[in-house]
Amino acid sequence: MSRKATNMQKVWIGILGILMIGTICYYAAVLEKNTLNTCNVIISCIMLLAAVELIYRQISIEDARKRIRTVLSFAVFLIAPLLMVGFIWNYTYTLYNSITFIQNALLIYILEGVLFVILFRIKPVMYISIFLNWFLFLGDEVVLVLRKTPLVPNDILGINTAMSVAGNYKFTVTSRLMLATAFSIFLVVLIHKLPLWNNLIQKKKLSEMIGFRVIILIITAVIVCYVSSFQRDQFQKDNFDVERMNENVGILLTFYLNSKEVMLKEPENYSKKKAKEYLNQYVDDTESEAASTPEPSKENPNVIIIMDEAFSDLGVLGELKLNQDPLKFCHSLEKDPNTISGKLNVSVWGGSTCNSEFEVLTGNTLEFLPYGSIPYMQYVTKNTDSICDYFHKLGYTNVAVHPYWGQCWRRDTIYKQIGFDKFIDAEQFDQEHDTKRTKNIAIHKGCDFGDLDYIREYISDKQSFKQIIHQFEIKEKGEKLFLFNVTMQNHGGYLYDGDNIEYTTRSKVYPYRTLSQYLSLIDKTDEALEYLVNYFKQVEEPTVIMFYGDHQPGLETDLYEKMFGRSYDCFTIGDYQKRYTVPYYIWANYPLKDVPSHEQVSTNYLSAIMKEAAGMPMDSWDNFRKAVRAKYPVLTSRLIVNANGERFSRGTVEDEIFGQYATIQYYRMKE
Repeated sequence: MSRKATNMQKVWIGILGILMIGTICYYAAVLEKNTLNTCNVIISCIMLLAAVELIYRQISIEDARKRIRTVLSFAVFLIAPLLMVGFIWNYTYTLYNSITFIQNALLIYILEGVLFVILFRIKPVMYISIFLNWFLFLGDEVVLVLRKTPLVPNDILGINTAMSVAGNYKFTVTSRLMLATAFSIFLVVLIHKLPLWNNLIQKKKLSEMIGFRVIILIITAVIVCYVSSFQRDQFQKDNFDVERMNENVGILLTFYLNSKEVMLKEPENYSKKKAKEYLNQYVDDTESEAASTPEPSKENPNVIIIMDEAFSDLGVLGELKLNQDPLKFCHSLEKDPNTISGKLNVSVWGGSTCNSEFEVLTGNTLEFLPYGSIPYMQYVTKNTDSICDYFHKLGYTNVAVHPYWGQCWRRDTIYKQIGFDKFIDAEQFDQEHDTKRTKNIAIHKGCDFGDLDYIREYISDKQSFKQIIHQFEIKEKGEKLFLFNVTMQNHGGYLYDGDNIEYTTRSKVYPYRTLSQYLSLIDKTDEALEYLVNYFKQVEEPTVIMFYGDHQPGLETDLYEKMFGRSYDCFTIGDYQKRYTVPYYIWANYPLKDVPSHEQVSTNYLSAIMKEAAGMPMDSWDNFRKAVRAKYPVLTSRLIVNANGERFSRGTVEDEIFGQYATIQYYRMKE
């Protein structure tokens, strides 16, 4: 006998029908037609059809069958987390590693166990669990699509910074997200329709309620004890390949393993006394008379350090066959006798700019911090030592310049804590000096900082360098200036479709729009750097400019696959190192000293190399890092390279000097 649907049922059936049609249309118009996407879309449609059927059809079990209801309730409670791992978290390695699959599910069991002890109702527990799992997966998918790297716990701390630049990215709904959403809807409807326990508090005796809670609490505690023993290294040794860890280990379990390493811990056998003893083994030239008369110049130079957003030479990846060289001036600098240049190994790729900034300004390395750390958001305090302390000791004025919002990565707070005397962000650019010669455009989300020069939707590098010149020109006579500039012009993403960019550079073999846009931006940076260097060539005061990129741009994975000639799963540690390599240049308007072991280095050594090349006094921290660099010129959050060029993953090399580095670093950060 047929039964007519109620008006409410018709509404929900209509909504699900629209979702299913939209899913099919989106697949047809946007998604790549590969096996994975096709299967995900088909399963999504099946789930939505099943949800429609469940809404229309009544599922009833006689109230007298309490045992069946009990079994059904706990069956849902036990099976749902396994289904969530497979369909929400898209963990597809079940056939290859069923144990890891269950270990992912255990994390959901813990969540449900805690909720059940509190609420003592099956359905609300399941609804909350489904929503939280879907929401966290959504966060991972958004970060993966926009930044090309998976979500890590500390990304949550940088949400404000991410939102401020989100307008320049294009988010595409993936088939994985469609499947997760469709399955979540199906599971919610299924649980809603099943005659599970709805109100145990009224229908159960107090003793039974307490008993059930105790049993669930004990089981949950056992699972917690087991899961708490998990260590990241037991699942994956290779710290370069975070994306593959997500696939092999599971997104949820990977996120949990990374979250265990968030807190900063004292190094083994740490003490202040040891840290001071290690430092005292090295000379502090700033305490000697030589500090006032360094060689080769007669006085300490003005120092300008520029960390250029996403600046890189993609030629390190392979031959691009470009229509023109976008780094003509930079490449000419490499032949300039007053320039030291090389390859800089950084700890981040496609984002997390502030980590490269932290390593250069402090000399610390992310190798000895918890995996996924963002020190600016977690560890930096007024006690954190930085290069600003060094320059204050020599009588410098410290100025920071950033052509964007000052609150991004907490720079407006951090810069005060680590010793900058003045911070000029984008809101102060137009107030600082007259720039009426350049055009003004409306910036997305109201970020119009005045009558300045913009490329795409960001203040140009040339405009930022004009601010550097202005700060130099307004300083007092005899005043020594240390200026640190973080630019914004080249910030990802690279799908800007407006007319405020000139496409000057393209690859003849890799016709990606994002690549062409990025290379054209770098071309403008090259011009801006030439403008800045030419200005200081005419300046009599000795001045040093150190220029480097914070990370490579986040471009399409298949571009790297084509350039390396192999699939992502087959990337070697050498391939990964190339993706984490950017150029650096140290130029001065006077002859620089020759510096050993500078061609392949990491960001934590960069300030010491600059001081040595400039003939400036080096403190004990600089000389200690120089000694470490002689043995290990590359020391990043993912890679260690020794003096022989041998590569090792994070945490796989044992050396007494690493223990000393970690001890001194902790001391400088916390004491």
